[in-house]
Amino acid sequence: MSELDQLLAAAAAANGLTRMDFRNSIAEFGDAAIPRLEPWLCDARLATFAVFTIERIAAEPEHAAAARSSLQRARAGCIEAVRGDIDAAMSRLGRSARTAVVAEAPPGFRQLVSTRPVATALEGQFDQAMLDIYSLAGLATGYWAGYFLRSVRKDGGLVAARKLLWKNGTSAGFERLKEEGRLDLSMEALILKPEFRALFTEEELTRAADRLAEHGYPGRGAA
Repeated sequence: MSELDQLLAAAAAANGLTRMDFRNSIAEFGDAAIPRLEPWLCDARLATFAVFTIERIAAEPEHAAAARSSLQRARAGCIEAVRGDIDAAMSRLGRSARTAVVAEAPPGFRQLVSTRPVATALEGQFDQAMLDIYSLAGLATGYWAGYFLRSVRKDGGLVAARKLLWKNGTSAGFERLKEEGRLDLSMEALILKPEFRALFTEEELTRAADRLAEHGYPGRGAA
């Protein structure tokens, strides 16, 4: 088994956050890695990693054309969520080098795991999802939303989401996600995911959808 095969196998077996540890190593294989990653673009579990890794490959001038073409081809046949990731990656590649690649995690970064007692399994899943979007947003943009994390750790994901949802205006983290074209990683987008809608009132769902719409995100409505 080649080194690339070993890295791909390890990345596929990893969880959604530690998988990112393999991104740069795989990207170093350049054009050789692209066709190996393309099938992952149709796999809901692996697609985000594949987009980020191909985007990293595209940051190298000698591989940029092949990587961009790969993302463009994949966009036509992939699911909506992956199209959003591809569109965001293509947008970043058209901008400065600062936003062209996924940011490195800060020193000592580890996957955050929710250990809070919760009333229902669904609340526990949402609590973990709030920690996950903190990490994924940080990796995608380089902005680590400390206030958001402290709020989730102090109050739990559901209470923190409601408090942030009803605050006037938008947070610095939301604005950074907007700037980077990654409002899909916002708390508001998480609230509107089908699996979590039952945790919120129609008024809360509408507020989340309206905030996203006001800032140009083609999110799902509250209906």
